[in-house]
Amino acid sequence: MSAALAAAARDPTQYAAWLTARAAGVAALVALTLTVWLGLACAGGLLRRRPQLRQQVGVVHEMLALAAIAALAVHVLALLLDGWLRPSVVQLLVPFAVDHAPLWTGLGQIAGYGVLLLGPSFYLRKRIGARRWRSIHRFTTVAFLLAVGHAIGAGTDGRSAWLLLPVLGGTAVAVVLAAIRVRRAAPLRPGRTRAPRTPPAPAGPTRARAADQPGGEPVWAEGRPRVGR
Repeated sequence: MSAALAAAARDPTQYAAWLTARAAGVAALVALTLTVWLGLACAGGLLRRRPQLRQQVGVVHEMLALAAIAALAVHVLALLLDGWLRPSVVQLLVPFAVDHAPLWTGLGQIAGYGVLLLGPSFYLRKRIGARRWRSIHRFTTVAFLLAVGHAIGAGTDGRSAWLLLPVLGGTAVAVVLAAIRVRRAAPLRPGRTRAPRTPPAPAGPTRARAADQPGGEPVWAEGRPRVGR
């Protein structure tokens, strides 16, 4: 890639295109990483006891998915202006057709299609059903792993410590969250049952009355001396 840097340094337009493609690719990967984290955290039940936070996380999750798509579009458009790579539209659209690192670039192209197809699927959730949507949406993690391989194998900074270490760290976090998601979704072994969920305590000063529990004392009367008995 040193030849690409030398060519970009001689031509300001190429240099700007290279910087844009580089920055947009990193931004797309960061947004996709955060999107996968939040999606797996919600799907794994880590926010089940905090419904308000879960709702807010869902909004951020949706915004990050759209940001990843936008950054991906800028990344592809900037590559068209790369005077060193000089890809055609067909090469950018067809996986493994680019001459530079065809394997890793092809994996990135497949990841890009996955992001474009799976990200907006959220808006089709009501039409296709929540269960079917969840089954389809799980492939977002696969697209994320392909994008990681593309960034390391084909990216300009793929072997640099400043990018490699955060990418591997983010991937490790995603793997742990995915393992939690799979573990909680796995069926129980024969002879074992799940502990019943404890319903939340009623909010406010409302308490059960003796009329609601025949023969019993109201909760607020516990510990008080009984009168007339």
